[in-house]
Amino acid sequence: MHMMYGHLSNSDSSIAHRNPIVPINVLIVGAGLGGLSAAISILHESNVNTNRYQSSTTNVNSESATPTNSNPPNYRITILEKASELSEVGAGIQIPPNSSRILKKWGLEAKFAKESVRPGKFLMRRYSDGEVLCGYHGLLADGKGCVGHEEEFGGPYWHIHRADFHKILVERVRELGVEIRLGCTVTDILLPPHCAQPTVHLTNGETFTADLIIGADGLKSRCREIVLGRKDPPLNAGDQAYRILVQKQDIVDYEEKRIRNGGKDIGFGELLERPNIDFWLGPNGHAVCYQLKCSSLYNVVLIVPENLPPDIDIAPADPDELRSLFKDWDPRLQALVDISTKASTSTQTPPSLEPDLDHSISTIDDNRDLPPTPPKSPRLGDLNPTTPKSTATSTLKIQKWRLQNIQPLPTWIGTNAANLVLLGDACHATLPYLAQGAAMAVEDGHVLGLVLAKLKMNADGHGVAPDLSQLLQMYQDLRKPRTEWLVRESTRQKEIVHMPNGREQERRDTEMREWEERMKIEGGRGEEDGGEGFCGRWSDAKFRRTLFGYRGEEEVEKAWAGLVSRRDQEEVIPE
Repeated sequence: MHMMYGHLSNSDSSIAHRNPIVPINVLIVGAGLGGLSAAISILHESNVNTNRYQSSTTNVNSESATPTNSNPPNYRITILEKASELSEVGAGIQIPPNSSRILKKWGLEAKFAKESVRPGKFLMRRYSDGEVLCGYHGLLADGKGCVGHEEEFGGPYWHIHRADFHKILVERVRELGVEIRLGCTVTDILLPPHCAQPTVHLTNGETFTADLIIGADGLKSRCREIVLGRKDPPLNAGDQAYRILVQKQDIVDYEEKRIRNGGKDIGFGELLERPNIDFWLGPNGHAVCYQLKCSSLYNVVLIVPENLPPDIDIAPADPDELRSLFKDWDPRLQALVDISTKASTSTQTPPSLEPDLDHSISTIDDNRDLPPTPPKSPRLGDLNPTTPKSTATSTLKIQKWRLQNIQPLPTWIGTNAANLVLLGDACHATLPYLAQGAAMAVEDGHVLGLVLAKLKMNADGHGVAPDLSQLLQMYQDLRKPRTEWLVRESTRQKEIVHMPNGREQERRDTEMREWEERMKIEGGRGEEDGGEGFCGRWSDAKFRRTLFGYRGEEEVEKAWAGLVSRRDQEEVIPE
């Protein structure tokens, strides 16, 4: 009699019946933040299961040693990266608690804490004068009732330079024995039944076979096109971003010079005294600023409607254009633009971090909060804390970048053969208005690792041994709704923060001011729910819990229990 359990079967696939000594080969396309996270999670979770099983066999009375999988899989991972040199570019990136909690779980807390700055408040300001309309004051514990994000959600809020973020993950995957192959541009992927094994073809003629291929190749993903069976170019979002890194000392010197020349103090002290997230809401645009590199750098992001030619996604920024765009904004923002556009000396990126990429927007930067800095462009900031500052003179070039995303996909899994799956920007590229692009990629990688750890080797007919297609479907079912929600909410956030001056903007500002007054009574926490349509998103406890409180472990165990329960309830179907 053939035993079949409906949604959850004892797999007859070659993977599930393979000797556990023989590794399952996984190819990850793309060595960006998402691809690296997937590699770490897969190996971390399979090692956790192995350690639990070994512990349970020697200590049967240890409740904590209960194995979740008595025959955990043995994964061997190779990452194929298009870049000829492994490096990451960009400026600041935000790591919210839903991401930092996972990084802590992987044993990386000390490294991230060393390279990061922890903001204390999130302040939403009026564009013209910097008035605080609404804020969330509970990012850090203060001993006065604010427990802080780490205590509330299990992870801190970090600001870090993206080169440091990438470097930490690269170091970890190498410690885990992952091979990273550079200069590997994927042209095609063949899947069964068109070939015996999933096969990746490169432009140089090389081929790689694997049991599972993970497409983490970003916004302009070749893997996505193969899953869909058609071209799928990114969509223009209608905005462009300027990114600026300014030395904190340059701001101090600028302000002191202004005052010496008879100018008034415009209030930089408020922005620089303590690390915060400062967010200016303007008509048809916004600005966000925060500190980096032990508070020695000030990261400035300016987003406005795009004016790039149709066939150009990246172009140099005209200093006069920047000044004109922000001439009616907070004088401090005008000063930051002035400092950045007049700077003629800057600290240079060490050669070890200087990329040689012509594809950085699509591969290395596969999961981003903002587009990366273009290859070999001068930029402010000592990106390597172990490298002394350089005093080399250069012409500062600020670039403007078109913001792009993609439409929701019908599936993240290759058709006919469940050996190809997508994650990160390759399947849910989003806009930067909630600073969650990289966090969603880390969540994807984490959940994929948790799910793949459920694969049992050497299925003997007596236990649950799902096949790969069931596990990948579980991953998609868990991640697709959340990421699509996040994409929608990010788009909605743009409508809130880019609101033109007028009646709706006045209503928004009034609502935010009233909320701020209520929060002062509550100690700055905002514990009540804002309700449908509330504009101060981060100040709303309900929205905050949904955004930051996600726990992939709980979601996977819930889905797994559902599959097992359905198996137990279904009748055995005779052959």
